[in-house]
Amino acid sequence: MLFCEKIMLFFRALMKNLTLGILIAIIFLLIQGVPFLYWVIPIYQEKKLKNKNLLDKVAVNLIAILAIAAVSLEFTLSYIMIILAMELLYHILNIKRIKLFTIDKIFIMSLITGGLMSFLVNRNIELIMEASAKDELIKMFNISMYDFELILKILKENYIYISMALMSINSFILYYIIEKYNFFKWRVSYLWLIPYIVFFVLERFVLIDNFIIKNLLEISKIVYIIYFIKILSKRISKKTQTLSVIMGSIIAMTFPWLAFAIGGLASGLKKTEK
Repeated sequence: MLFCEKIMLFFRALMKNLTLGILIAIIFLLIQGVPFLYWVIPIYQEKKLKNKNLLDKVAVNLIAILAIAAVSLEFTLSYIMIILAMELLYHILNIKRIKLFTIDKIFIMSLITGGLMSFLVNRNIELIMEASAKDELIKMFNISMYDFELILKILKENYIYISMALMSINSFILYYIIEKYNFFKWRVSYLWLIPYIVFFVLERFVLIDNFIIKNLLEISKIVYIIYFIKILSKRISKKTQTLSVIMGSIIAMTFPWLAFAIGGLASGLKKTEK
């Protein structure tokens, strides 16, 4: 009887959250061509499901998954491996006993979800390599075979970094919208400099000519570029916070090496996030 009651409760939760689950699926399908907008769904769910119980949250995501699966199994993988991963990681990393600086949490989320995205991107690259898929894409975008091969080469050599950069944008915006009240107090650990130094030495002095090492070297800079955005935004203006963040982001993207250097040097100045 107890099992039957649980089934009935879950069925009711599915019926109650049917509209919301389908709406989330529609939003996800609409932003598939704009991957730096993935943060929209976790934010929307955080707002709509804030006071819901676990059963309702599971029901909403299950409905969304089934609705997306009716359109594309490939998109379903993206939803599970990126959107659900972002939601789950946000709540895990914000458990009180896990003592991490906010920017460390953002970077950890970026590394995990970016790794999952790079797996999906690599999987799609392999599908594109098929002759039939090549011909269809060349006709669709009206480009030459040379241009197509050049784009594919750049993508194959940089897909890990591109995936991590995209998920860093999503993770940063996710945290900023939810926790912007203490944005100017965000900190970062100086320990992220260790992997940067390791990858730098491997590339420059051990002379390992490997696209993965090059990608990892660039990825290791992202955490301090994010910190630079916070530092510069605070210097620009505390009163117009969002505008300051936008301006800081533009400057950081224009001068990434300078942003990394300043962010890295500043990371060891304070030890606590108050």
